[in-house]
Amino acid sequence: RTDVIQALNSIKEKASQTHEKPAQIIQDTIINIPKASFSYMPNNNALRKQILRIRNKDLPSQPQSLEDIDMPDLLCSSIRGKQFLAREIDYNNEKLMIFCEEAGYSLNSPIIITDFEQSAINASHLIFPNSRNKCCFFHFCQNVWRQIQAAGLSTEYGNDEEFSIKLCLLTALAFLLPSEIPGAFDQIKLLIPPNASQVIEYFEKTYNVEELDNILEMEIQFNFVEGWYYRWNNIIGKPHIGVYTIIEEMRKEQHQTDLQIEKVLRGKPHLSQPRRIINSERRIIVVFNSRNNYSIIDYLKGIAHNISL
Repeated sequence: RTDVIQALNSIKEKASQTHEKPAQIIQDTIINIPKASFSYMPNNNALRKQILRIRNKDLPSQPQSLEDIDMPDLLCSSIRGKQFLAREIDYNNEKLMIFCEEAGYSLNSPIIITDFEQSAINASHLIFPNSRNKCCFFHFCQNVWRQIQAAGLSTEYGNDEEFSIKLCLLTALAFLLPSEIPGAFDQIKLLIPPNASQVIEYFEKTYNVEELDNILEMEIQFNFVEGWYYRWNNIIGKPHIGVYTIIEEMRKEQHQTDLQIEKVLRGKPHLSQPRRIINSERRIIVVFNSRNNYSIIDYLKGIAHNISL
């Protein structure tokens, strides 16, 4: 039947050209098929497998262990044909693979931003001893949110605004001067409800409050990291997809970045951020610039109102 063939071709095209999830591709396609022809379509499981085969057709079988990893030539180069696998290191029972194109830049940044992975922090100190390491505010918020979930408080956090603001005070500490943080933390502990004591214990155990880094020297716009994080999760689609598939998506991401850089070089205007993010950041800046008009707790509450975990 012609309409069935057209539907299958549409599924194949979307599978090869988009990052949409298989279920989304299937649903968007079959809703346009007449009832009389629907029974001639393969079942959803068969269609899902077909989509995965199309997306993995140029990749070898996924390795099941470190010993099985034998990087194919395709994945060692970027889509532009440049060297992409920069380094491959085996250490005991671990493997580190670094992927990037040679850009010809000499990096000497005064500030290096990482997540809270200690090995990344140590490496930045080793390679760039004159740079300051700062931890990413987005990952800081993510760590606190995971503890809220672990304590079974995510529902209360979502339903009780006053409760959520009190917990967000912890992340707002990053907007204080280091000398102000210990005293502010002591005040926050008095406000946190008893059922959230596990979150406070985690915070005290994990972070040295007296040395908790602040983000005052950074732009307050931290949502680019968050946006990329969610975008990458949407591209990958699920938690366990195989090493080679992840590397292939990294190649595509590198190519996408190259295209965006080319747009900037041509002078094309940047896409504006979503209105909600712009408004949130503007409110944070207003509170931040009015710091001297607030008590410490009121200042932190003003920041916390604009933080979403």
